[in-house]
Amino acid sequence: MKNKPLTNSQSRIISSVVLILAIVIVFILGKLAAKLAFILIFSIVLDEILVNFKHIKRPSLDYIISFVGFFLGSIFILSDQLNAWVLYWNTLYLIIMVASLIIFSNSVFLSLRRSYFFNRFIRYTLFLLPLFPVLTFSYLIDQENWRFFLAIVLVIGASSDSLGWIVGKTWGKHKLYPKVSPNKTIEGALGAIVGPGLILASFFTFMNGQSWPILFFIFSFLAAVGVLGDLWQSRLKRLFKIKDSSQLIPGHGGVYDRVDSHIFIAPFFLQFFLFYPYLFI
Repeated sequence: MKNKPLTNSQSRIISSVVLILAIVIVFILGKLAAKLAFILIFSIVLDEILVNFKHIKRPSLDYIISFVGFFLGSIFILSDQLNAWVLYWNTLYLIIMVASLIIFSNSVFLSLRRSYFFNRFIRYTLFLLPLFPVLTFSYLIDQENWRFFLAIVLVIGASSDSLGWIVGKTWGKHKLYPKVSPNKTIEGALGAIVGPGLILASFFTFMNGQSWPILFFIFSFLAAVGVLGDLWQSRLKRLFKIKDSSQLIPGHGGVYDRVDSHIFIAPFFLQFFLFYPYLFI
């Protein structure tokens, strides 16, 4: 008797369990293992961008140049050379992300895509896109309570994604941005933003007696940033006419599809942490 293929939902559940186990193992192994894990994750993201978005073949000169830049940058991060400058690098990262939200509007992107100088610039700096998150996560890993801080970032992204799907599926009626993501609704987006704010603010207030309204604003803001990151990546896939960044994770698409919101959440979380560390202790 022929075995039935797994449904998309079954594939997602199995992949999610494997991912959770991988996170637990990394947390147990310690800081170096965590840093190396993020370098591996974002090297895969870089590969997906080069091969599936930019259609650059492995191992062409452009492909090699991007990976040499990425791994040289990763070596500097592992050697703590950039930690003293993390605030400035993280601020630059935030500026780049905000600018990218503007750049990938239809008219601006199409104009830039025809620009010789823009394409030359992107050709030699594309490795920075996954390298900035490596710096952000590495700095968090250097902190004493690094597992707790990473868990916060991961929980914001995971709870936002789950609550957005549940609320959107149950009460969603009004489309959020149908040209980019036809299944997302305004109701689902509100659930994805407000839900993590309620859960995490209540948890921190109960545990540490912190100000609930301030925490609710911060965590809801971070969840909203994650929603923007998800929409940004959906927009990117539409512009490049692909469904998923790859088929590496069954039921989930590629690694970039799984970390798209965290790429936006992490630097904003780090910015709050750098200025108001007492809020997360």
